[in-house]
Amino acid sequence: MSSTPTWPTPEALDHLELTLVDQDRRVTLARAGAAPAREGSIDTPPPQITERHRGAALLLQGIKAVIRVMVKVLYLFPVLLVAKLVLLLMDNPAGDMITVAFVGLVVVFFLVFALLFLVYPLAGPPSRRKPVPRLALFEAGDLDGAAQRAGYDRVASTSPHRLAELCEPDAVEQEPVRLAGRVVPTAQQDAGDAVLRDCWLMKGDVVMRMMAGGSFTVCAEGAPPVVVSLEGAVHLVLAGTFSTSGLGQLDTLDLGQHEAWLRKQAEMSVVDLAASARCCSLRVGDEVELLGGRYSPIARINDHSTRGRRLAPLQRDRAEGSPYRGDGTTPGLELRSDEGAPLVVVVR
Repeated sequence: MSSTPTWPTPEALDHLELTLVDQDRRVTLARAGAAPAREGSIDTPPPQITERHRGAALLLQGIKAVIRVMVKVLYLFPVLLVAKLVLLLMDNPAGDMITVAFVGLVVVFFLVFALLFLVYPLAGPPSRRKPVPRLALFEAGDLDGAAQRAGYDRVASTSPHRLAELCEPDAVEQEPVRLAGRVVPTAQQDAGDAVLRDCWLMKGDVVMRMMAGGSFTVCAEGAPPVVVSLEGAVHLVLAGTFSTSGLGQLDTLDLGQHEAWLRKQAEMSVVDLAASARCCSLRVGDEVELLGGRYSPIARINDHSTRGRRLAPLQRDRAEGSPYRGDGTTPGLELRSDEGAPLVVVVR
């Protein structure tokens, strides 16, 4: 996959999504494309974003947990007075050990309590004790890491025969689908054209993602074509070669109102992205591996519409070894992503 920063052509672009995740794990979206631009929010961040706790905040939580346990133990000591009285009547010196243990626990309790007040200034106000987002991107070929983050256990490759069964009209989702193949061109595309570009930037405690692209098709020898829809793309995991080349050629995209939205939401502008964003492009001809749990059958691949837009017909190539040699009437499968089953796309 080339490192040249390119965006999908206007003809192929039907999805532009800007995602912001702040330290409160609020996820804000702005989408544009085939549908009118809109803003919204979701409850779960993309799988690439995890939490990182500050050291002082973690220490403060640990001290509070120890104090809670010690208080519960102190509550039990009055019950031991009965045992101490019995041991005293028996003239057994072991009763004195109960007193020593109680005094020792009280001393340790106040030492820990004093430590609590020392750590509070280091931890800062409650707003600084919250976990902050941490960005974890996946490199090309890292299917195991991306699949684990997306919530999948080990999934065996789906055979061409099984894929054909899932393309039947009455087929239902039963198991995750895993397929290795090649991104094939439509009649409007050439080899090397970008079909998806995924850019990430972390500024302070805010993570921003810009994704632009359109639905694309992956074909494997002997298997029906698989259309990757960008429905639910906020949960899509792309594993590939991320470079800090920045956005590049952003003038081919019309952000319009979204540039102002960026500044309003996170004091961030497209200039920040252009300077230091880590970006990865997926292109026609790339070898990829797909893993997803949300799919539906397609009756005829060249008559299919996704998200209200009809897909451009695929280029037909009858050459031996070509991944797609159908005539457009071939049935297929549409893969999509959602919170419960993120779609994983791994560049090989």
